[in-house]
Amino acid sequence: MIVAVAGYREGIASPLLGTYNDAVLIAETLMRSGAKRDDIILLADKPSPELLASKGNPRLRATSLKIDALATRENILGALKRAAIDTQAGDEVLLSFSGHGVQQVEAVAGSEPDGRDEVFLPYDTGAPDANYTKVENAILDDEIGAAIDAIRSKGGNVTFIADFCHSGDSQRDANAPPPEPIEAKLKLPPRKFVAVSDAGFVRDLAGETKKGGAGWGAYVGMMAAPSAVQARQAMAPAFADPAEQAPHGLLTVYAMANWNNPRVYSYRDLANRVTAGTDKHPKAPRPEFDGDIDRPLMGGLVKSGATAGAGSWAVYKPARVFTADTKSTDPVKLERLEMSAGQLQGVIEGAIVGLALAAPTGDKVILYGRVERADAYKAILVPTAFGDIPAEAWNDVRDIDGKPLSREVRLIATIEQQPVQLDYRIALPAAPASPSAAQAAALAALKEIKPADVGATFVQPGEAADLVLTFNGDRLALTQPPGQVTADFGAIDLAAELAKGGSTPDDPRALRDRWRAGQGNAVQPPAAGTGESRARDG
Repeated sequence: MIVAVAGYREGIASPLLGTYNDAVLIAETLMRSGAKRDDIILLADKPSPELLASKGNPRLRATSLKIDALATRENILGALKRAAIDTQAGDEVLLSFSGHGVQQVEAVAGSEPDGRDEVFLPYDTGAPDANYTKVENAILDDEIGAAIDAIRSKGGNVTFIADFCHSGDSQRDANAPPPEPIEAKLKLPPRKFVAVSDAGFVRDLAGETKKGGAGWGAYVGMMAAPSAVQARQAMAPAFADPAEQAPHGLLTVYAMANWNNPRVYSYRDLANRVTAGTDKHPKAPRPEFDGDIDRPLMGGLVKSGATAGAGSWAVYKPARVFTADTKSTDPVKLERLEMSAGQLQGVIEGAIVGLALAAPTGDKVILYGRVERADAYKAILVPTAFGDIPAEAWNDVRDIDGKPLSREVRLIATIEQQPVQLDYRIALPAAPASPSAAQAAALAALKEIKPADVGATFVQPGEAADLVLTFNGDRLALTQPPGQVTADFGAIDLAAELAKGGSTPDDPRALRDRWRAGQGNAVQPPAAGTGESRARDG
C-alpha cells in the first residue's frame, strides 16, 4: 500500500513534488522484485503542470503506472482496513506514506509520553479546529498503529516506511523520548486534551490487536525523522548524474536505491546504506529504524508468476566487465552466484536451485545451481546439472532470446530439490560417573551395535545430532536435541530388560523394535533404508 500526497489545499500545507516520485519509485522497485501490479494499492496524485512550472519544472519519473485513487482519509483508512482483512499468515505487507506530517495534541489523554499525536496529512486535509488542537481529516498514529497490529496479529509481516515530518513516533513508539519544542502551524496548548469523535476505525480493529498473541508477524519501521524533527526532500540520489536526479523524500530514495542491492540481506544492511545516503545531505535528519531489523528484507521472499504460492528469492548476476579484448558475442562465464536467502529460509547445503529469468509469458529457468555453503541470510551457488540443463550452461549463459547474458540481471531462485541424507546422526548417551548395572550394560551394548543397520550414524555426546540418547535413571530415552523437540520417541526400561534376560538387546534391530513398541504414544524413528530426509526447513 503506497500513499503519497503532492497537492494540498492552499493555506493548509505547501505542495510536495517528491512524493509522487517516491510512490512511483517504490511501486516500480517492488514490481522489479517480483510483485504483481494487482498486489499494489497506489493512492496518490500527480503534480499539476502549473505547480511544476512554478517550481522550475523539476523532473518527474516517467511511468505507465495508473493511480488507483487519491490519498484521502477515507481511501487511506479503507485500504488499511482491507489490508488487515485480507492478510494471511506469512504475507509480506509494505505500508508507505509520503507527504506532510505534523504533531497535534494527543487525542487520547495519557496515550503519548509527550502529550502529542504524530499525524499524517492526507489529500483532503482541512484546517485545524477552533482551538488549534486537531487537524481536519488527519490520519492519527493510533490509526496507523491499529492497522499494523491487526495485520501482524494475523501473521502478516509489516514493513512501514514513514517518509514525512515528525514520523519518528508515527507507529506509536511509546519509548521515544519527549521531543524538543518545535515550530508548527498548530498552536499546541500545554496539557490540553480533546475527545475523539472519529475513532471507529480503531474500534473496528480492536479485536485483532491484543498484543503478545501467538503467531504474530514481524515488524520493521523506517521513519524519515525523529518525532520532533521535520524530514527533508531534495534532488536525489546524490550519487546520480544531476540530469538524472529528481525531487524525492530522502528515506525513500536511498531505501529503494538499495532495495535490490545483492549485498543487502537484512534491514540492518539497508539501514546502514540509507543512513550513508542521507548523510550526503548536510541539513537532513538521520532516519530512524525500529523493530526486527536483522530480519531479511521483506523476508527474502519474491513472488513470481511461475512460482505463485511458492518461496523464491533473488539472485543477482553481475554485469560482464568489458575490456578492449571483449566482444559482445563472447560467452558469458560464471563460476558462482550469491543467493539472498540462507538457512533461516530453509536454504541448506546441497540443495538444488533453479535460476529463472522473469518474462511476460512466464519465468524460464536458464541455470541450475547447487548450494555449496549457506549462512543465516545468504547462500553460494555453484554449477550443477539438473533436468535437461547441464552444468556447462554456466560457461555460456544466455537470455531467453538466446543472446549472451552480459547485463546485470535479477534471476528468480527456487529450490527444486532438497538434499536427502539416509543416515540419522544419533548422539550417544553421556556415561555417568558411577553407572548403574543397567546403564553399564546399555553402554556396552551400544558399543557393539552397527548403527548403519538401523539407518543411523553414532556421534559422541554433545556433538551435533538429529536424535539424542540420554539416561534418565535406568531408562534410556531417545529424543530430539534441546530446542527442536517435536515428538516423543519413547524410552527403554533398562532395569526391566536386565530382569528379563540379564542383558540389554545386542541386536540393533531388536533395539529399534523396542522403540517401535515403545509406550502407546511413542513416535517411531525412521526405519533403515526408508530414504526419509533429515533436511530441516528454516
